[in-house]
Amino acid sequence: MNRFPLLSERLRDIDDDPFCIFSIDDYLPDTLYRELKGSFPKEEYFGDPMTGARSNQKHYLRSARQPKLFTDFCERHATWRSFADFVSSEQFVGDLNHLLLDVLRRSRGIMALRRWNLETTDWMRAWRQTVTTDLEFSRIGSSGYIMPHTDTPSKLVSLLLYFPDQSWQNSYGGSTEFYRPKRRSHENNWANRSQPFSEMLLLERFNFVPNRLVGFVKSRNSYHGVSPISCPEGMTRDSLNINIRAL
Repeated sequence: MNRFPLLSERLRDIDDDPFCIFSIDDYLPDTLYRELKGSFPKEEYFGDPMTGARSNQKHYLRSARQPKLFTDFCERHATWRSFADFVSSEQFVGDLNHLLLDVLRRSRGIMALRRWNLETTDWMRAWRQTVTTDLEFSRIGSSGYIMPHTDTPSKLVSLLLYFPDQSWQNSYGGSTEFYRPKRRSHENNWANRSQPFSEMLLLERFNFVPNRLVGFVKSRNSYHGVSPISCPEGMTRDSLNINIRAL
């Protein structure tokens, strides 16, 4: 029996207009969530911030870019190691693939019908899609933000699990926001050109509350971002981002 739930066991409603968005409240069993939250990476695990046109003062620890540091953290925290192994497993990834197959086909065309495999031999490559799970601990401080963007073409599905401070208030922000562009010329943005907030209309907002999982499928118009945060200094927006990418 899994310690952690498959998405198909919890997800009942998927919004597919204008692109696929979903959320699950109280995703993890409370005891496991509290174990993960209590051992969320400390400041020493977060390196230089990701800054520039898309993101301001987002710090991260990412399995694909800092594999040794990420592995070191997981080896020191057994519950995180178990959770990372679970969301990277054939069982979890296969379940997600099956759950979102119709949505992926509408987003990416007939190529999305290829079954996902974490490892694919040469003879399978013509008819199976090799994917990888990229895990990212994300930390954004006061006044930080993420500009509206649609994600890189290689990304298939993004899942975000929230770990707010116990005194976090909705007025601080930190929500994941989804948008519809004001201009039709911005609707076809498969290449992931970021846009200013002023060019977007708010489509849906998921407040930054404990144990909430938010997900979406990458598409030509899957605009999302985080408006400037107004939390007190020293408080941060902490999340785990689980990204399924095509290789």
